[in-house]
Amino acid sequence: MNNREKLVQCAVELFYKKGYDAVGVQEIVDAAGVTKPTLYHYFGSKYGLLEQAVHEKYQLFHQDVRDAMSESGDLVQTLQNVARAYINGFRRDEQSYMWFISMMYAGEESASHTVIRPVVREQFREIRDIFLQHEKLLGNMRGRQDQYALGFIGLLHHYIYYRYLHKGEEDRQISESEIYEIVHQFLYGIFV
Repeated sequence: MNNREKLVQCAVELFYKKGYDAVGVQEIVDAAGVTKPTLYHYFGSKYGLLEQAVHEKYQLFHQDVRDAMSESGDLVQTLQNVARAYINGFRRDEQSYMWFISMMYAGEESASHTVIRPVVREQFREIRDIFLQHEKLLGNMRGRQDQYALGFIGLLHHYIYYRYLHKGEEDRQISESEIYEIVHQFLYGIFV
């Protein structure tokens, strides 16, 4: 792992554990075993490091979600694919996933919230597009795409968050049958 990668990894770990505002540049460079000029060379500032860390950690997750959305299928299958992508993103990098969740709930003017806001908006638009593409399936979906996107994303995040907090390492695995149940629990609200 090169110095740049070490800085990103250490920053993510520290930002996750303590929050962006509670972590100083010195603490980051000490954890990475480099000097302040090295951080400034690669990122320009602590904020630049935050932006780059979010970008790098989010890209793989985002690509998985986009791939899941591009697979052909009806609404149920598409939502199951997306739910699986979210869960796989969590499995692959629990710390980064939970860090993203914490940034969503940070103060509106905080650096963390400012950096994650475009990611959240992009994620929302993409999930909303699923419901737009399938609105002819159900008449009651028309005009409610925002509501459904928010509900689906929220259900996934909170299900994953609950499993993270309340289950041991071995119990964090979410099975295919649970993915099916999550999606169908969500859909029953649409079909009623």
